[in-house]
Amino acid sequence: MGRLCEMLKATSIGSAFNGGDLTCDAPYGCGTVFKLNPAGHLITLYQFQGGADGGSPGGSLTRAGGILYGATFGGASDLVFKVDAKGNKTTLYAFTGGADGGSPNRGLARDTEGNLYGTTSSGGNSDPSCEVNNFGCGTVFKIDSTGKETVLHAFTGIPDGRWPRSVIRDGKGNLYGITQEGGNTACLIGCGTVFKVDAAGNLSVLHTFTGGSDGGYGYYTDYYGRLVRSAGNLYGTTLNGGDLSCGGGWGCGVVFKINPKGKETVLHTFTGGSDGAEPTWGLVRDAAGNFYGTTNTGGANGFGTLFKLDSNGQLTTLYNFTLVDKGPDGELVLDSARNLYGATFDGGNPNCNAGSGCGTVFKVTP
Repeated sequence: MGRLCEMLKATSIGSAFNGGDLTCDAPYGCGTVFKLNPAGHLITLYQFQGGADGGSPGGSLTRAGGILYGATFGGASDLVFKVDAKGNKTTLYAFTGGADGGSPNRGLARDTEGNLYGTTSSGGNSDPSCEVNNFGCGTVFKIDSTGKETVLHAFTGIPDGRWPRSVIRDGKGNLYGITQEGGNTACLIGCGTVFKVDAAGNLSVLHTFTGGSDGGYGYYTDYYGRLVRSAGNLYGTTLNGGDLSCGGGWGCGVVFKINPKGKETVLHTFTGGSDGAEPTWGLVRDAAGNFYGTTNTGGANGFGTLFKLDSNGQLTTLYNFTLVDKGPDGELVLDSARNLYGATFDGGNPNCNAGSGCGTVFKVTP
């Protein structure tokens, strides 16, 4: 399925990684950008062809002035694109996979001047010691309104990390994000870092995960989520670390907070029981200071959970995913009534993924 990016007058907009034209990358399809109205009617805004227009979009779209911005890392080109309200798509920048980066990690940040900020999981540093097969460790980039790309930081693996994920931006122009590898030599390929890149492109490592009680990433994974920033503090999740009884010893994952001085506090350590395990796709926060997120495994049915973590650190499981809606996929969206919207990778129509399903879009009311 795909990932929702926001609720707009009760209409969801998002992207699907596969589907669309099934002759493209048969039998999976190259993906779409879509909107879903309150009655559950889905309208495809753009259908990728897998050529120069890209394919396999993912992550949260960014909306500004009625325009949707996103990235693809499939087809003949990895690129950043925009789609207008009529479904017209424009390529803003196509990556080469070299010093400019490759495999953009979807989810973009945008400033008031129309500049876009994001990350790539490959390219940048070409030192073979940075990544196997000389792929590079990834970059943080900026694309201005004319389509010019600037690499703000090229990762080196140690100590800054590698494989960065989506960034968020504060009012001073600082960018914050997570890498899911590197930082140290633990966790086989490093447990990941939390980083800050200032407006001048200077990177600071705020926290290096150890894979122990503080959390971390123990193996190759495509699960990620943006950080949430509030009152100068950063909040997020790690897939592994914490209670090491899960994930073959890699750990069940944690919810964490990092203060402006870089001190980490673990807000919840997952156990793999009713609270779930392996939290995915980050957090969303409501006005009362509660956080909401999903786990990929655990819970009553073993297929993961949707949870709430209140300001006192008390975790409540709001929903247990089932065989027909498993695989929470993408960041949650929260409306003003605290209804939560999201998508799953599996479940629903069984005609995809060898019977596992084509995915669903769901709503959970706390």
